[in-house]
Parts: sequence; C-alpha cells; structure tokens
Amino acid sequence: MIISVLTILSFVGDLWVEAKERFKRRYLSERIDYLTNGSFGTKHTARKITKVRPIQANISDIKKLKSSSLAGLSCLTSPHDRCELLKGRFGTKPTARKLAKRHAVLPPFYSDHRIITCSINHAKPPPVKSVIRSRQFGKMKPEQFTELLQKRMSEFPLDCEDPNVLTDAYESLTKSVLDEVCPITTRERTMRHRLPWYNEDIHLARRIRRRLERKWRKSQSEEDNEEFVAQKYQVIKLITDSKIEYFSNKFAESNVKDMYATINGLLNKSQKILPVFDCPDQALANKFLSFFIEKVEKIRANVNVSPSSTDDSIANSDSIEPCNLDANINCCLNTFTPLSETDIEKIIKRFPSKTCNLDTLPTWLVKDNLPILLPILTKIVNSSLISGIFPNALKESIITPVIKKSNLDNNILKNYRPVANMKFMCKVIEKAASCQVVTHVDNYNLGEVNQSSYKRSHSTETALLKLYAAFEPKVSGDRERVLNNMSACISDINSWMVNNKLQLNQDKTEFFIIATNRALNKLPVIELSLGNHSIKPSANVKNLGVVFDGALNMSSHISNLCKTLNFHIRNLWRIRRFLSQDACHHAVRALVLSRIDYANSLMYGAREMDLKRLQRLQNKAARLIFACGRDRCSADLLNTLRWLPVKERINFKIMLHIYNCISGTAPAYLQDLVTFYNHPDSSRSSRRLRSSSDKTRLYTVRSSKRAGDCCFTVFGPSTGTSSLFMSEKRNLWLLLNVF
Repeated sequence: MIISVLTILSFVGDLWVEAKERFKRRYLSERIDYLTNGSFGTKHTARKITKVRPIQANISDIKKLKSSSLAGLSCLTSPHDRCELLKGRFGTKPTARKLAKRHAVLPPFYSDHRIITCSINHAKPPPVKSVIRSRQFGKMKPEQFTELLQKRMSEFPLDCEDPNVLTDAYESLTKSVLDEVCPITTRERTMRHRLPWYNEDIHLARRIRRRLERKWRKSQSEEDNEEFVAQKYQVIKLITDSKIEYFSNKFAESNVKDMYATINGLLNKSQKILPVFDCPDQALANKFLSFFIEKVEKIRANVNVSPSSTDDSIANSDSIEPCNLDANINCCLNTFTPLSETDIEKIIKRFPSKTCNLDTLPTWLVKDNLPILLPILTKIVNSSLISGIFPNALKESIITPVIKKSNLDNNILKNYRPVANMKFMCKVIEKAASCQVVTHVDNYNLGEVNQSSYKRSHSTETALLKLYAAFEPKVSGDRERVLNNMSACISDINSWMVNNKLQLNQDKTEFFIIATNRALNKLPVIELSLGNHSIKPSANVKNLGVVFDGALNMSSHISNLCKTLNFHIRNLWRIRRFLSQDACHHAVRALVLSRIDYANSLMYGAREMDLKRLQRLQNKAARLIFACGRDRCSADLLNTLRWLPVKERINFKIMLHIYNCISGTAPAYLQDLVTFYNHPDSSRSSRRLRSSSDKTRLYTVRSSKRAGDCCFTVFGPSTGTSSLFMSEKRNLWLLLNVF
C-alpha cells in the first residue's frame, strides 16, 4: 500500500515538472517574439540582441541599457554557451556608437544564472563654466586708494544743499576712484564644489591612496593591500582633523545666525528654499516682484478708507482713551537737529561690516577711510534731515524672498516674506533720524507704557510677564456680556488700525479660554464675530514664541520646547566628531540653553513632571559636550560646566526681574507690580518684629487659587525675598557672568 502511494506521487511529480517546463518554453518563445517585433530597431537588430537560445531578457531592461549613462551595468541571463547581448549596436543608424565595452560573463554563483558585466562607453560631462564680473579687493593696495581719494576730495560739491545731488556726487566720486585702483574684471570660472576644509595635505594623501589602490589591484598581494588600507585610514584621519580645526574656529567666531548656517551645512541641508518653476531665474524673480507689488497694492486698497468712517466708532468707544497732553508744553518735533562729525562717526562704527551689492564702496572700506569720507557723509545726512528729502539713489534695495516656515509649501508665493537689503548710507540716515525721535519721545514721555519693542531694558519676556486682562463672569447670565465686550474690543482695535493705515490679519486672529477642564466642559460653543469672519476658540495659542493653553500650566509650551531641543541635540550628536569641546559648548549654549532660558520665568508653578523633562534634556546636552554616555553623573557634569539646573534657572530669572524692578531698570509696567511692604508704626505696637527693620521687604499678594499663584505679582515678591536676591549688585553680576 505504501509503495503504491509513493509511485502515484512520483508520477504526479513528473507530470508537474513536465508541465512547468512546457509553460516555461512557451513563455520564453512569446518573449522572443515580443522582442523581435517590438520597437527596438529592425528585426535583424532584435535577433542579434537575442541571438541563439531563449533568454530571460526584458524589453524595459534593454531600454534602460540604451539610455543609461552609468559606468557599469549588471544583468542576469540564463546559462548558454555564448551570449551576444551586449555586442550589438542599438539602433539602425551606422553612426550609432557602441555603448557597451569590456563585457565579461562571470561563472554561476548561487543559481543557474550568470552575471554579465560591462562598462558604458559614455564620456564624462564637461565642467560648467560661468562668467563672473567682480572687483578683486585682495589685490588692491589700500594706501593707493586712500591717496587717490584724498586728491579727488576737491571735486565733491560741499556747498550744495540738495541731498540728491550730494548722494549722486558721492557715488560717482567713489566709483571713479575705485575703478582706477580696483577695476571690475570679467573672468571665466569653472564651477567646482570646493570644500572649505580641503587642504593640500589631504590632496596629496588621496593621490598616494589612489596609487596604492591601483598597485594592489594589479598585484593582489597582501603587502600591497596592507599599505593601501593604512593609507586609506590616514586620509580619513586627515579629513577628520581638518574638519575639526575648521569648524571649531568657525563656531568660535560666529553668532547664532552663522551657527545655524554652519550646522545646516554639516547636516547637508539646503539653505535657500525657492519655488520649483520651469523658467529662468529672471522669470522667477519677476513672478516674485509681481506678487509682492500686488500684495502691497491690495493692502493699500484695504486701508485707504475715509477717516470719517472710523472716527465715529473710535469716538464712541469707551475702551480707547485719548492721550492727555498739556497744551502748554511744546512737544512737537518740527525739525531735526544737524549732527556733528563725531555723532556720525559713532553711528557708522556701531554698524557691522555688512555690504549690499548696490553699494559703490564696501562697508569695511568706508570704515578704513572714515577720516577722509566723514565730511561728505555728514553733509549728506544733515542735508537729508534738514530738507526732509530722502535721496532717490538710496531708495533702491535688493529683495530676497525668505520662506516663513520650513514646513510650508515652497511653491505657494504667499508663504514667502520679502527681506530688503538696503544701501549702507540708507541705514546711516535712518539711524540718525531714529536717534533723535527716540530721544524726543523719552524726554517728553510720549512713549506708550506697554510698548516693549525698540526700547531699552524691554524684551518679549517682560511683555509676557505683564498681567493679561481677563473676563471672568460671575453668573451664567454675564456670558453674553463678556462675548459682546470682546467682540467690541476687537472691532475697536480693527478700526484704530484702519484709521492709522494698518491692517488686521483676520485669518491669524484667534482667542482661547482660560479655565479648568471641568469649567470648559460646561461651556457651550462660543464664537466671536469679526466682520464677516467667525472665530472659534483655540486649545493652544502661540504668543511671542510661547504656547499658552487653557489651564496655564505651560504643559503645551514645554512639550513643544522638548521637541525642538531634541531635534537640535540629535543633530549636534551627528556632527559631534567634527567639533572640539569648546566649539560644541558654544553651539549648545546658542541652540539649547538659549531656548531653555527664554521666557522660563513663565514656567514657575509648572508641573514637576514637565520640569523633569527639561532637566533630562539639559543633562543630555551636558553629556553631548563631554561626549560621554549615561554612566556619567549628570550633577557632576553640570557642576563642571557651571550650569544651574532648570528649576534653579527659573528662580534665578525671577529674582533678576525683581532686582531690576527695585533698581529702576525694569519696564514701568513691571515696576508697578512690585511694591515695598508698608511697615506699621513700631512705637505704637506692644512688640517689635524683626521684619520691621528690613527696608527691602516686598509686599506679597496672597492668592486662594492655584492659577493665581502663577501671576508675577504673587510669585515675584515671594521668590525675590530669598537670600540670593539680597546679595549685593557686584555679586549678582558676577553670578550672571558665570551662569
């Protein structure tokens, strides 16, 4: 019985093998017919490609071989005596060159297929060359330029009072002198990717490595192989050392902006993000120009409304109070005061040595010859301030489109913002005028108290510490009144902005509700109306780089901050081997610690689990600097770096704000939130307290709610009365310099 079953199974197996072979022969025959009658040249060419016996050739593979420009190709075919797949010419023209050469058939490996190798006869594309017009300042003699400029000073019309004539004469004079000393040269340069850390030692070592590699491939001896491997590791060591030296020096001399560019270069990230258009660069520039012009015209059309349409709404509004000024005080700035050469010199020296391509003289050359050019520059600035005319030659600038966020679509033009690079003299005149305006506003106390931008001792963090006005309905019937008040407030702001030629972006206007989770669940659907738009409450709102949630526990902000810190720490770990310890420390301070310290005073009262997340990231950054693992104690690393932990950094920032409030250097809106404790008359008291003699004791506001403890009025004075805050000013500044 068992023998009969085995015989039947063997017979069935033989039938299956025979059917499989018959199907295979039929399939290969159909493939040959397809190749023969296909679009690959004539029938004779196709038969020459698929000569003698059936092979597993695919028409797509042959098409890829025809259009391929690679240096080598491998394809599989069934075993046969002779294969002439790569010996034919593709196409029917006699001028068609042989694409494949030096082909060889390797012996079978794991299967019955053989590997055919060949080299594609395709020449290397020629290098791209470009024509460059520039001045070679490296070959210029500075003393020759100074001498010639001194001789040409008599050609400048110092008696003229027209700023346009003076500016044109200045640019013509400097351009003519520069053309004689350092003329514009046109040269053709081959565009090659030059690595800044590549030096002659690496180039020589690579030549030796290639020579040893050719020697080893020819001899196939162990001694030559050892020499080649040793030279290969020597080249790697030279490249690594050169990168470490170059990037360490660059990190030590760069600011935060340059550090971002350097790290992106190490991570092979593109710096410029532009739309993808099948058009020349000039056409793309014209597209951006047309878009920005239309955008400006649209904004002007929206804000060009008659003042009478908005004055009534503003006058009837109770939320906007007019500015009360004494009519007897002459606080009008009618004219600008002419500046002296010393004032202009101070303004110019404060500017960084950045140059616009439209400048006739680079900024560093202006500073080097400032004693000679100072009378001309002073004349141009004073004539523009006195006459109230801005020179037409300085109204030109180079506009660069910069994408707003990296995650936005780069093919949509509205996701770009225009960044203007102006001429150097334009910045000097602007700075000269702004200094007088700021001085006038400060002398007559005309500035807005709650304004934090462009003011000394003011920052975004001090603005965030300011108390926010909140609507808190006492009973359920007040909810409608609160919503109406908020809608009226937004409408008043919109009317004021339109009246002052500004535009409110309704698409980006949002609001959120501050309440507990229990109270939020009881609230109905709330919407605010802003013109034709309806605004729904948001769960999180981002203001000045800080994410606020409804519970005000800063959990959303800390989560967003942890994502950003993890991203930068992970990127720094990828390039850590190219950085020295000092360079890595500098990068961590700029990319990690600056984000931990920004607005960290708002994290007072945050959950302990959220603060621990930040602390783990700070420990991770410390291990990154020392390039060590988790076996090292984080407390020892922080002490070595002289870093305060996260919680102590928060307390230190709060004490610093309190110290500035008492010393009078903090903004006025923060000084109003901190008051000294009014001591009772100790002579009338039966007992004298030790705290009555403390002149620096602050009045602490008591709050019955946990959310109220996060207010600066509550946690500021309570934290500022610690022993660290009572230190002297000298010790405090020493502590600032250390941490």
